[in-house]
Amino acid sequence: TPQWTHAEPAAVDAFETAASKVQRAGAKVTAVELPSHFADLTEVHRRMMAFESARAYATEYAASRSKLSPQLIELIEMGLAQPVSAYLEDRRAQENAKRELTALMAEYDALLVPAAPGEAPEGLGATGNPVFSRMWTLLQGPNIALPVQRGPRGLPTGVQLIGAYGSDPALLATARWVEERLR
Repeated sequence: TPQWTHAEPAAVDAFETAASKVQRAGAKVTAVELPSHFADLTEVHRRMMAFESARAYATEYAASRSKLSPQLIELIEMGLAQPVSAYLEDRRAQENAKRELTALMAEYDALLVPAAPGEAPEGLGATGNPVFSRMWTLLQGPNIALPVQRGPRGLPTGVQLIGAYGSDPALLATARWVEERLR
């Protein structure tokens, strides 16, 4: 993943543990290098989400802004500042990357990537940093997070399995197999 630098030691250990376990169980595990421009897709996702959120929440923003969270207001305002032409350029980048990933995935059952930068966050106030899921969400293929082990604070760390667009049933079967090997 282009976001590898965000992986904390607990995420690195979970990733390496998962790769090792499935390899020992007979899976062929190889490093895959994604096209270099995939590094930009996390930012493409963020901009598209802002643009679309600004339009989806336009009524709430206009009528009840004081009731919105500061994070949502910031996202909406970022989206309002974007020209339509930039959004359309991001959509083209999304579609091109989806095609590239589909072609790449013809050789693999799944990609194994970290699920999060580290352990799950404590409490229910937030779901954590989405840096490892943004690109895959943008590419609209199936992805499944699986717990691997517990980190230093006793909270789960895990991995994601990524499939090609439209490969949901196949990825579910692969995830079941991987999950059984991770137990």
